[in-house]
Amino acid sequence: HNRDGIHVSQITHCLRQAYFDAVQAEPYVPYPSEYLTVTEGTMIHEGMSDDGTDPNILTEQTMRHTYGDVEVVGTFDSYYPASKMLVDYKTTRWLMPNKLPYADHETQVQIYANMMAHDELPVQKAYVQYVDLSSVSKCRDCNRGLLPYSDDDLKCPGCGKLFSKERFHLGTVSYEVDLSGVPAMDNWITARATELKQSIDAGIEASPTPGPLCAYCKHVDRCDSAQR
Repeated sequence: HNRDGIHVSQITHCLRQAYFDAVQAEPYVPYPSEYLTVTEGTMIHEGMSDDGTDPNILTEQTMRHTYGDVEVVGTFDSYYPASKMLVDYKTTRWLMPNKLPYADHETQVQIYANMMAHDELPVQKAYVQYVDLSSVSKCRDCNRGLLPYSDDDLKCPGCGKLFSKERFHLGTVSYEVDLSGVPAMDNWITARATELKQSIDAGIEASPTPGPLCAYCKHVDRCDSAQR
């Protein structure tokens, strides 16, 4: 299971979930609606990615760095060497700006930044660029898409009502990632990757991270620590 190393996405949240994903005999078959979301997300990523010919941007680059004796693998979306800026794209629906970041997106980018520092690609700014597949926010009264108005608000072109940018958006929202703890993440990444690899190799369940996300985990019925 470890010929291609431990992936960044495997260590960002629940190690037991990652363990079950790695050792299950039957591949997980998504619902048709999940296929659709994945396909749309892939199209968005490809549309935003550079074709590789622009020297001012690095896109879809796979990195490898060994933590302890475990190789960790990750692929970042876009890096701008001149400004030392990293951007990761995420697609969602019914985006709520005041609820960001979602899931473990910030942790994932922080791990990328740590790996890139080891690879002499320093990251001074990093963002998760959220793209709402359900389009711009709409006025609840007029059902019309909102337009830019001020630093804090959007405006309905129909009734003129204002909507706070904390809850409404124009289709995309950029979330700035906190990079302050990134240089000190080596030990945490090493511990997580080592535990997961040893668990997979030994066939022993890794430690769980019980919480609200258990309800969305496909392994909830086989995990004795799941929050129900």
